[in-house]
Parts: sequence; C-alpha cells; structure tokens
Amino acid sequence: GEKGSSAVLSQKDTTPMSPQERMRLSNPKYVLREWMMVEAYSKASPSTVSSSPSIFKPAAKSTQSDESLIHGLFELILNPYDEGTEEQDKKYYRRAPDAATMAGGTAFMS
Repeated sequence: GEKGSSAVLSQKDTTPMSPQERMRLSNPKYVLREWMMVEAYSKASPSTVSSSPSIFKPAAKSTQSDESLIHGLFELILNPYDEGTEEQDKKYYRRAPDAATMAGGTAFMS
C-alpha cells in the first residue's frame, strides 16, 4: 500500500474523495481479534499450550515452535487499511472459526 494512506485530507488538498474512499481510509480492513492471537501463540509455544485446553492445539503433539503466525500478524497490522493479499484475506478477513466462538475468552468480541 501507499505510505501514509491513512492520513486525512489536509485543508490545502482540494482533491475530491468519494464516500467509499473516505470510509476505507477511516476504517481498518484488518483488526486483530483474540482468536487470531490464540492461534499464533499456540503454535509459537506448543509445549505451554499442550497442558491446557485450547481450540488451536498443535498437530501431532509437536514440540517445535512455529512463530510464522506471529510474524504474519505483525505484517498484517503494519498496514491495516490496505486491501492486503489474497492469503491475508483467507486467513484474517473472516469470522472467527466456530471452535473459537465456543471457547471461553474468544467468543464475544471475535
């Protein structure tokens, strides 16, 4: 995306802006949700998560930490107003997974 794309029009700028563009620049497309964070830290620290109930258990009792989701979320929030990639849309521009809506702490604001 363009640097500074979230800036509002200055009084000196007389370029007209459509209502849709104003809305896009005022409302981020991507907002971090708790279910996203739970999934990321569950994969980053599987040994910690394996001893507690979680909706995002690591596959096959893996003890290998995977911080890729943490890095992916960091990249996402660098430009929350941008359209993002197709991969980001599939992962993050959606409702919470059904399992997350049933889990304590992630249901109401996801």
